[in-house]
Amino acid sequence: MKFPVALGLFVAVVTADMELTPDERNCQMRQRASDKDVEMFHTMQRPVERTTKCYYDCMMQVMGYSNGKRFIRDRFEDFYLSAAKNDDQRRTIRHLADKCDGTEHDDACELAADIVACIRR
Repeated sequence: MKFPVALGLFVAVVTADMELTPDERNCQMRQRASDKDVEMFHTMQRPVERTTKCYYDCMMQVMGYSNGKRFIRDRFEDFYLSAAKNDDQRRTIRHLADKCDGTEHDDACELAADIVACIRR
């Protein structure tokens, strides 16, 4: 499975329109995230700063594939499969879901960073 295929799908789903969604604005405000943090999430860059990680956590919980304690495989698949345009993308999504299944962390913000690291591996 190729990461560029998955990244392209993530970017397409998350940035369907360039204006921030109400959920993005809410997470940005709650986490005091910068516009750069939001942009980083749109391109699934690895978060380094705590604020960025916590913004990612907020968005992943909104999207349903994290509960702040663990990666939720089925919700990840549901969310991204609905946007998949072809079998290659669907295979990549299932592969990523399988690979990241079991990702857990007691710290929700660190979990979000771990999920991104898993997706990018």
